[in-house]
Amino acid sequence: MSLRPDRVQQLLDRSDLADLVSGITGCLDRKDFEGLHHFYTSDAVLRVADSECASVEAIVSAARKSHEMFWQTQHLVAGLTVSIAADHAEVVANVVAVLMPAAQGSDIHLMGSRYELAATRIESRWVAAEHVIVPLWDLRRP
Repeated sequence: MSLRPDRVQQLLDRSDLADLVSGITGCLDRKDFEGLHHFYTSDAVLRVADSECASVEAIVSAARKSHEMFWQTQHLVAGLTVSIAADHAEVVANVVAVLMPAAQGSDIHLMGSRYELAATRIESRWVAAEHVIVPLWDLRRP
């Protein structure tokens, strides 16, 4: 049995789109905020709760502001679903973030969210044009 070329391309696209989500969360965990440029279009939009960033520069700035205060972070990605139509894709993933405070005695912050990305293929590479983070739960523990 041989794989059809279109099926192989679909599998490669799904893998690349999973790497897109992991790449974004990896940049956050490494505090490589400038690395986020690789994963978003220049005019990408990020929506979180009541705020919106309307460019990759604004996304980088917001990521830095919301993550640099933590000593360590770990974003765990699961339940990835992908829908592809030509050079556009919708990606949904569940993300659990563990945020370790820099200050002694501060609470550990755990958050569950859903990432919803609209991705586009540019020169054989998938990037996020829109990223919505839907908060699901939030827990702080000493």
